[in-house]
Amino acid sequence: MTDQQQLFGLISVILGFIAYAPYWYGIYKGETKPHGFSWMVWALVTGIAYFAQVSDGAGAGAWAIGITCINCFGIAMYGFWRGEKERTRSDWITFIVSLAIIPIWLLTDNVILAVALVCIIDSLATWPTFRKSIMKPWDEPISTHGIAVVKYVFAMMALGNVSFVTAAYLVVLLILDGLMTLLLIVRRPHIAKP
Repeated sequence: MTDQQQLFGLISVILGFIAYAPYWYGIYKGETKPHGFSWMVWALVTGIAYFAQVSDGAGAGAWAIGITCINCFGIAMYGFWRGEKERTRSDWITFIVSLAIIPIWLLTDNVILAVALVCIIDSLATWPTFRKSIMKPWDEPISTHGIAVVKYVFAMMALGNVSFVTAAYLVVLLILDGLMTLLLIVRRPHIAKP
């Protein structure tokens, strides 16, 4: 691992802390209402992705996913306790399907399949938060998702080994956070801030 990769890894970790600061502050103020389903699945899959990246030599490029995993678990716990309580049929379906895919990976013990499934699961798990944000765009801080996009760019530049296993999930997260940022920017002018 080069000094430059370590620097980019450190920048991605710092951006990870910065990205989640407004989210945690919004939770503290009662303005941010996380959807527990999305955050729990994200916590599980980022944990899987982190260990997959480490096993394939991602080096400092895995650090951002490690920090993301820790934050996701904390936010998931809060989300189930005091977050968004409305759970639609589509929320339940994506939550159950997301969780059901995890044992498939465990049975195959194939790291490439694991990363592919993590990408699919994470995308499915985004639905409850995405759906909620269409109607309640003020419940999600734009900065958390926008900074995450930059965090994942630095994480990709920090990768010690660029492969499907180390990079695919970062690309998916970059796209999903970019779409969430765009959704919030587009929807907020049409919905009054509560």
